[in-house]
Amino acid sequence: MKFILVLLFVGVALAQDHHDHDHHDGRSLVESLANRAEALLKHVHETLKNARGTHNHLLQALEHQAVAIEALAMDLRAQLKDEHREHHMHHIHTIEEDLLFLENRVSEEIAILHHFQDGHHHNNGDNHQRLLERAEQLLKEAKETIEKHPHERNSRELESEMIVIEALVRTIKTRPDESELKKDEEELARHEKSVRQLIEKINHRHNHHDH
Repeated sequence: MKFILVLLFVGVALAQDHHDHDHHDGRSLVESLANRAEALLKHVHETLKNARGTHNHLLQALEHQAVAIEALAMDLRAQLKDEHREHHMHHIHTIEEDLLFLENRVSEEIAILHHFQDGHHHNNGDNHQRLLERAEQLLKEAKETIEKHPHERNSRELESEMIVIEALVRTIKTRPDESELKKDEEELARHEKSVRQLIEKINHRHNHHDH
Protein backbone atom coordinates (compact mmCIF):
# COMPACT_ATOMS: atom_id res chain seq x y z
CA MET A 1 0.00 0.00 0.00
CA LYS A 2 2.83 2.36 0.93
CA PHE A 3 4.56 1.48 -2.33
CA ILE A 4 1.42 2.36 -4.30
CA LEU A 5 1.10 5.66 -2.43
CA VAL A 6 4.74 6.48 -3.17
CA LEU A 7 4.22 5.76 -6.88
CA LEU A 8 1.09 7.88 -6.86
CA PHE A 9 2.94 10.76 -5.20
CA VAL A 10 5.82 10.50 -7.68
CA GLY A 11 3.37 10.43 -10.59
CA VAL A 12 1.57 13.54 -9.35
CA ALA A 13 4.90 15.32 -8.79
CA LEU A 14 6.12 14.45 -12.29
CA ALA A 15 2.85 15.58 -13.83
CA GLN A 16 3.04 18.88 -11.94
CA ASP A 17 6.66 19.33 -12.97
CA HIS A 18 5.72 18.67 -16.61
CA HIS A 19 2.84 21.17 -16.31
CA ASP A 20 5.14 23.79 -14.76
CA HIS A 21 7.72 23.19 -17.51
CA ASP A 22 5.09 23.62 -20.25
CA HIS A 23 3.72 26.68 -18.48
CA HIS A 24 7.20 28.24 -18.26
CA ASP A 25 8.08 27.39 -21.87
CA GLY A 26 4.75 28.76 -23.07
CA ARG A 27 5.25 32.03 -21.25
CA SER A 28 8.82 32.39 -22.53
CA LEU A 29 7.67 31.87 -26.11
CA VAL A 30 4.79 34.35 -25.78
CA GLU A 31 7.07 36.96 -24.15
CA SER A 32 9.59 36.55 -26.97
CA LEU A 33 6.89 36.89 -29.63
CA ALA A 34 5.35 39.89 -27.87
CA ASN A 35 8.74 41.63 -27.76
CA ARG A 36 9.27 40.95 -31.47
CA ALA A 37 5.80 42.26 -32.33
CA GLU A 38 6.30 45.44 -30.28
CA ALA A 39 9.73 46.05 -31.85
CA LEU A 40 8.32 45.51 -35.35
CA LEU A 41 5.40 47.85 -34.69
CA LYS A 42 7.78 50.53 -33.41
CA HIS A 43 9.96 50.13 -36.51
CA VAL A 44 6.94 50.51 -38.81
CA HIS A 45 5.66 53.60 -36.97
CA GLU A 46 9.11 55.23 -37.13
CA THR A 47 9.36 54.49 -40.86
CA LEU A 48 5.91 55.95 -41.48
CA LYS A 49 6.77 59.05 -39.47
CA ASN A 50 10.08 59.64 -41.26
CA ALA A 51 8.66 58.99 -44.73
CA ARG A 52 5.43 60.95 -44.33
CA GLY A 53 4.77 63.20 -47.32
CA THR A 54 6.86 61.14 -49.74
CA HIS A 55 5.49 58.27 -51.83
CA ASN A 56 2.30 58.23 -49.78
CA HIS A 57 0.80 55.56 -52.02
CA LEU A 58 3.63 53.24 -50.97
CA LEU A 59 3.06 53.95 -47.28
CA GLN A 60 -0.48 52.58 -47.41
CA ALA A 61 0.85 49.02 -47.40
CA LEU A 62 2.94 49.72 -44.29
CA GLU A 63 -0.08 51.23 -42.58
CA HIS A 64 -1.99 48.05 -43.38
CA GLN A 65 0.84 45.95 -41.91
CA ALA A 66 0.85 48.12 -38.77
CA VAL A 67 -2.81 47.27 -38.14
CA ALA A 68 -2.10 43.54 -38.53
CA ILE A 69 0.94 43.72 -36.22
CA GLU A 70 -1.02 45.62 -33.57
CA ALA A 71 -3.69 42.90 -33.66
CA LEU A 72 -1.04 40.22 -33.09
CA ALA A 73 0.54 42.25 -30.27
CA MET A 74 -2.83 42.59 -28.54
CA ASP A 75 -3.44 38.86 -28.88
CA LEU A 76 -0.02 38.10 -27.40
CA ARG A 77 -0.59 40.46 -24.47
CA ALA A 78 -3.85 38.61 -23.78
CA GLN A 79 -2.00 35.28 -23.91
CA LEU A 80 0.51 36.53 -21.32
CA LYS A 81 -2.35 37.12 -18.87
CA ASP A 82 -3.87 33.70 -19.54
CA GLU A 83 -2.83 31.15 -16.89
CA HIS A 84 -3.91 28.31 -19.18
CA ARG A 85 -1.94 29.37 -22.24
CA GLU A 86 -0.36 25.90 -22.53
CA HIS A 87 -3.76 24.74 -23.81
CA HIS A 88 -3.56 27.31 -26.61
CA MET A 89 -0.12 26.39 -27.97
CA HIS A 90 -1.47 25.65 -31.45
CA HIS A 91 -2.92 29.17 -31.58
CA ILE A 92 0.35 30.63 -30.25
CA HIS A 93 2.35 28.82 -32.92
CA THR A 94 -0.06 30.18 -35.54
CA ILE A 95 0.64 33.68 -34.20
CA GLU A 96 4.37 32.93 -34.43
CA GLU A 97 3.99 31.95 -38.10
CA ASP A 98 1.92 35.06 -38.85
CA LEU A 99 4.47 37.29 -37.09
CA LEU A 100 7.33 35.84 -39.12
CA PHE A 101 5.36 36.47 -42.29
CA LEU A 102 4.68 40.08 -41.24
CA GLU A 103 8.35 40.60 -40.38
CA ASN A 104 9.26 39.49 -43.89
CA ARG A 105 6.50 41.60 -45.48
CA VAL A 106 7.54 44.72 -43.56
CA SER A 107 11.16 44.18 -44.53
CA GLU A 108 10.15 43.92 -48.19
CA GLU A 109 7.84 46.96 -48.03
CA ILE A 110 10.53 49.12 -46.42
CA ALA A 111 13.08 47.94 -48.99
CA ILE A 112 10.67 48.91 -51.78
CA LEU A 113 10.06 52.30 -50.15
CA HIS A 114 13.80 52.98 -49.89
CA HIS A 115 14.23 51.80 -53.48
CA PHE A 116 11.83 54.49 -54.67
CA GLN A 117 13.06 57.15 -52.22
CA ASP A 118 16.65 56.69 -53.37
CA GLY A 119 15.60 57.13 -56.99
CA HIS A 120 16.64 53.65 -58.10
CA HIS A 121 13.29 52.76 -59.64
CA HIS A 122 12.83 53.59 -63.28
CA ASN A 123 9.50 53.44 -65.00
CA ASN A 124 9.42 50.64 -67.54
CA GLY A 125 7.81 52.95 -70.04
CA ASP A 126 4.73 50.76 -70.17
CA ASN A 127 1.71 52.36 -71.75
CA HIS A 128 -1.90 52.05 -70.63
CA GLN A 129 -2.36 48.72 -72.39
CA ARG A 130 0.77 47.08 -70.99
CA LEU A 131 -0.01 48.19 -67.41
CA LEU A 132 -3.55 46.86 -67.76
CA GLU A 133 -2.21 43.53 -69.04
CA ARG A 134 0.12 43.24 -66.04
CA ALA A 135 -2.71 44.10 -63.64
CA GLU A 136 -5.11 41.61 -65.25
CA GLN A 137 -2.48 38.87 -65.06
CA LEU A 138 -1.96 39.61 -61.38
CA LEU A 139 -5.71 39.49 -60.72
CA LYS A 140 -5.91 36.17 -62.59
CA GLU A 141 -3.14 34.61 -60.45
CA ALA A 142 -4.72 35.86 -57.23
CA LYS A 143 -8.20 34.62 -58.20
CA GLU A 144 -6.91 31.16 -59.13
CA THR A 145 -5.10 30.85 -55.80
CA ILE A 146 -8.21 31.89 -53.83
CA GLU A 147 -10.37 29.41 -55.75
CA LYS A 148 -7.84 26.65 -55.08
CA HIS A 149 -7.48 27.46 -51.36
CA PRO A 150 -10.71 29.26 -50.34
CA HIS A 151 -10.29 28.57 -46.61
CA GLU A 152 -6.66 29.69 -46.40
CA ARG A 153 -6.41 32.61 -43.96
CA ASN A 154 -4.06 34.54 -46.26
CA SER A 155 -6.70 34.37 -48.98
CA ARG A 156 -8.41 37.29 -47.25
CA GLU A 157 -5.29 39.37 -47.79
CA LEU A 158 -5.28 38.34 -51.43
CA GLU A 159 -8.90 39.45 -51.73
CA SER A 160 -7.96 42.83 -50.24
CA GLU A 161 -5.09 43.15 -52.71
CA MET A 162 -7.48 42.34 -55.57
CA ILE A 163 -9.85 45.13 -54.52
CA VAL A 164 -6.99 47.65 -54.58
CA ILE A 165 -5.68 46.36 -57.92
CA GLU A 166 -9.16 46.55 -59.46
CA ALA A 167 -9.38 50.18 -58.31
CA LEU A 168 -5.95 50.81 -59.84
CA VAL A 169 -7.14 49.32 -63.14
CA ARG A 170 -10.06 51.76 -63.19
CA THR A 171 -7.65 54.63 -62.50
CA ILE A 172 -5.29 53.59 -65.31
CA LYS A 173 -8.19 53.35 -67.76
CA THR A 174 -9.18 56.95 -67.03
CA ARG A 175 -5.68 58.46 -67.24
CA PRO A 176 -5.85 61.09 -70.00
CA ASP A 177 -2.09 61.45 -70.26
CA GLU A 178 0.41 58.58 -70.27
CA SER A 179 2.98 60.83 -68.60
CA GLU A 180 0.94 60.44 -65.41
CA LEU A 181 1.32 56.66 -65.39
CA LYS A 182 4.56 56.66 -63.39
CA LYS A 183 2.77 56.58 -60.03
CA ASP A 184 0.45 53.83 -61.28
CA GLU A 185 3.39 51.75 -62.47
CA GLU A 186 5.13 52.16 -59.10
CA GLU A 187 2.01 51.06 -57.25
CA LEU A 188 1.43 48.10 -59.56
CA ALA A 189 5.05 46.99 -59.08
CA ARG A 190 4.52 46.96 -55.32
CA HIS A 191 1.29 44.96 -55.63
CA GLU A 192 2.98 42.48 -57.96
CA LYS A 193 5.56 41.82 -55.28
CA SER A 194 3.01 41.61 -52.43
CA VAL A 195 0.54 39.37 -54.27
CA ARG A 196 3.18 36.93 -55.45
CA GLN A 197 4.64 36.72 -51.95
CA LEU A 198 1.18 35.86 -50.61
CA ILE A 199 0.65 33.25 -53.32
CA GLU A 200 4.06 31.73 -52.58
CA LYS A 201 3.27 31.61 -48.86
CA ILE A 202 -0.09 29.89 -49.44
CA ASN A 203 1.37 27.34 -51.86
CA HIS A 204 4.33 26.67 -49.57
CA ARG A 205 2.06 25.99 -46.59
CA HIS A 206 -0.13 23.56 -48.54
CA ASN A 207 2.85 21.81 -50.16
CA HIS A 208 4.37 21.42 -46.69
CA HIS A 209 1.12 19.95 -45.32
CA ASP A 210 0.90 17.55 -48.26
CA HIS A 211 4.25 16.12 -47.28
